[in-house]
Amino acid sequence: MTTSRSRLAWHGILLAIDLVLLLSTLIHLGGELRFLVGLVFTLVIPGWCLMSYVRVASPALAWSLVVGTSLAILLLASQLALSAHYWHPRAQTELLELLCALCLLDHLRRDRPARSA
Repeated sequence: MTTSRSRLAWHGILLAIDLVLLLSTLIHLGGELRFLVGLVFTLVIPGWCLMSYVRVASPALAWSLVVGTSLAILLLASQLALSAHYWHPRAQTELLELLCALCLLDHLRRDRPARSA
């Protein structure tokens, strides 16, 4: 698989994970599966949305930046919510999941190979 095709595949996989988590959050679904999907979301998806704009040569460095950026985004969002006296974790989670889904859709649109005529 080429690099652009593998990036496109990752965008699709992470978008599917994000949408499953968004749906389960909206319908108040719980359980072990939601916990695992939520853990993947927390550690990967927000950072992937931002770090996909940056081309990093080393896969190990790229994944380290993705996880670090994800945790930084979530910590910053939580701190802003506490400072603004707006602590509603479910609403914040839904908003972040929606923003990440939109970002991943943009990545899918941007990275799609051009069709030859």
